[in-house]
Amino acid sequence: MRVLSLLLALASLLLVESQTTFTEVTPSGNQWSPRQKSNVEFITGSKTVRAYDDGTNRVTNVPLTNYFILYGGQGENGQGLNDVWVGNARGDRWYFVAGMADGVEHPTFPNTFSPSVENGHAQDSKGRQYRAAGILNGEMQNDVWSSPDGINWGNRAVTESAEFSPRYYPNLVCDSRDRLYLVGGITQTGGEPRENSNEVWRSVNGGSTWDPVEPSDPDNGPVGRGVAILLASGSAWGVDPVLLWMTGVNTQLLNAQAENQAYLADVWATKDNGQSWSAVTLAATFGRRDDSNAEITSGGLIVLAGGYTGNNPSGARETYNDVWVSANGGYSWGQCIEDAEWEDRNYLMTVLDNNGNLWVMGGNANGQIMGDIWRSTWSLNDNNAVAQRCGISIPSCGTGLKCWPGESTTLVSTDGSNVYCNSCPYSFGSSTASTLVVVFLVIFLIGFIISLGLLGYTYHKLRSAGAPSPIPLPASAQAWWNKSTASAVNGSTDSGATQGADQIYQPLRIRDQV
Repeated sequence: MRVLSLLLALASLLLVESQTTFTEVTPSGNQWSPRQKSNVEFITGSKTVRAYDDGTNRVTNVPLTNYFILYGGQGENGQGLNDVWVGNARGDRWYFVAGMADGVEHPTFPNTFSPSVENGHAQDSKGRQYRAAGILNGEMQNDVWSSPDGINWGNRAVTESAEFSPRYYPNLVCDSRDRLYLVGGITQTGGEPRENSNEVWRSVNGGSTWDPVEPSDPDNGPVGRGVAILLASGSAWGVDPVLLWMTGVNTQLLNAQAENQAYLADVWATKDNGQSWSAVTLAATFGRRDDSNAEITSGGLIVLAGGYTGNNPSGARETYNDVWVSANGGYSWGQCIEDAEWEDRNYLMTVLDNNGNLWVMGGNANGQIMGDIWRSTWSLNDNNAVAQRCGISIPSCGTGLKCWPGESTTLVSTDGSNVYCNSCPYSFGSSTASTLVVVFLVIFLIGFIISLGLLGYTYHKLRSAGAPSPIPLPASAQAWWNKSTASAVNGSTDSGATQGADQIYQPLRIRDQV
């Protein structure tokens, strides 16, 4: 009986474990203070950093292999932060390396970037970190900061006054050639109410100078503050770069007190740096929301987590702790988790590690600023697990929108004006080796068919000439061969047979002449 009870308990434990979606790494403690709107990156590689260890109250050299960098954000009292922390790959040990800790500058470490909030953040292919714009002491900014490693920022901005107008909540991304794009945000001109910006600015020199991208059709494109701009993988989309502008809030509608309509559920894409936009979908199944966070996996999956809707139809604010995934560039979505173990929140920080696990850190949980850290129990690099958990189909040709709206003969219409393909004209993740294998198989098949034809023709000629079989044959086949060759020999020596043969083939000669 005891054995049975033990087995039942073990089975129950395994069932609970299989249903677990996130594990809490640390609720608080020896780490950064609670915050929201920070930037966090996962760095693959090794580095030794000079850090302040709260556990020993001394400065020490810390060797790290695959580690997190977290910097800036907004604290519990609304103050802007400019501290920098590094964490080990497990996420359970963090070290202070620069800036002000809890608003106080550490005597051993220099101050860093401006402690503004609601900035845009980006990382380039070399691990260089960027910050742009935001709000400082109630004033909108248009400065740009840069660091080669996210730790050493210096005390001077790349530019204090960029060519784009001051704004907050812009999106900042970096393409595969390390060109920076600043997109959207909320601006204010003179005494006018704050309004959306759908501008796109580009820098090719690390943020020192910026040029506007002039839209070809200013009235056709995303409206409002986008919650996330993602640079989709070029191999998934067939072009590079591709910018995605995802769900957010229309500030003008908020100003007009139309809160129920202000929150959006749209996804837009551009492949010409913002000159023209195409609506991937205007009604994504994750629903209207703002202040979510989004990531893109190495395989091209788009991951969206958390956020909130200001006032739902019942009049109450609704905050989320769900996770959604799209395998086709935001065209359709599957809900992986409806109610994760972490509390509902917006302004959360998310990041993917090198194993494809999703991390959720900090944020605003219904007014409480959080300092907790959570890690998913499953990997978003596992397409089978994603397809099963999220209820989506991942095509054999891979993830990502496979052709541009209007550029395929196989189309699906969603909003009556824009069309999207459901075919796979691009081979996602294909390699030269796989192409060579296909070419070799085709050539081999053609060669095999030709060889069979030549072999059959050769055997026919040998039999017709009365020659012996070049290979041993079974008794029945050998009798057939001998009979055929005997007829051929007799036909070539007997005058009567020859005459019969001439009579047989005469019509063929006439037919050939005709």
